[in-house]
Amino acid sequence: MSNTLSEPPPSPSPSQQKPISKWLRGALIGKGTHGCVYLGMDSTTGEILAVKQVEIHRNGGRDDSMQTSAVEILKLQCDILKDLDHPNIVKCLGFEQTSDFANMFMEYVAGPSLAELLREYGKFEDGLVRTFTGQVLEGLEYLHDKGIIHRDLKTDNLLIGPSGHIKICDFKCAMKANDIHVNDILSRAEMQGSVFWTTPEVIQAESDGAHQIGYNEKVDIWSLGFVVLDMLAGRRLWHEADGIGLLVQSVKRQYFPLIPNDVVLSPGADDFIRKCFAMKPDERPSASDLRKHPYVES
Repeated sequence: MSNTLSEPPPSPSPSQQKPISKWLRGALIGKGTHGCVYLGMDSTTGEILAVKQVEIHRNGGRDDSMQTSAVEILKLQCDILKDLDHPNIVKCLGFEQTSDFANMFMEYVAGPSLAELLREYGKFEDGLVRTFTGQVLEGLEYLHDKGIIHRDLKTDNLLIGPSGHIKICDFKCAMKANDIHVNDILSRAEMQGSVFWTTPEVIQAESDGAHQIGYNEKVDIWSLGFVVLDMLAGRRLWHEADGIGLLVQSVKRQYFPLIPNDVVLSPGADDFIRKCFAMKPDERPSASDLRKHPYVES
């Protein structure tokens, strides 16, 4: 029997969503390098929104170029998300660009990120880890079926609703693959994601001096292994300064990353994580296969 919580009431599919023509900006709820996230309200329907906003500079300087890139990334996020409709994926409700701002309207999730929950409450009970893992896998299976690789799956990018329902968010690193199961060839400049979620195939290619790197949806499975470990440990296991060094050592040893002695794993969790951390991507299970793993199903 699955540990997945019951789904929230269905919301209109993307094709049924009406364009947001008028909205009011509320409190600042998040801030990034090139933009901010505000609470917003559709002034026609009263719907509460999360609005990612990037200011458009027109001074002709370096900042202008960086902001232009940020606007393009915002457009790409919306393009990837606009047709997605799944209870474990945050919804994109629309995009607008004015002379001063680019705005992406998102479903508002009234809860913290998984990372914030871990900082507040520490490690989770094994049953809750299985439940959350099952929900993330449902979202990943849907994304991969649609040909989308998230490329930055981590506890910061998993939002928890009031009823304990997980939503995968922040698609700024995401890409749509021609074939999700075939390695897409990317230049180093196109590589995205956080240090801790850099996969062995990427590290190996870089150590070989390759200018182009091929990878597929299995990068998200590797990332999921870290998410599960963080939940069981109650913290991010390695600081960023140490993360890449530990991963390089793992690649050289051809063995999954060292787990601190104070992190005790059940046999089921240990097997699940080892499968996520298979050094060769073709040996990592798919999200569909992992949903059938006893650790998630039991």
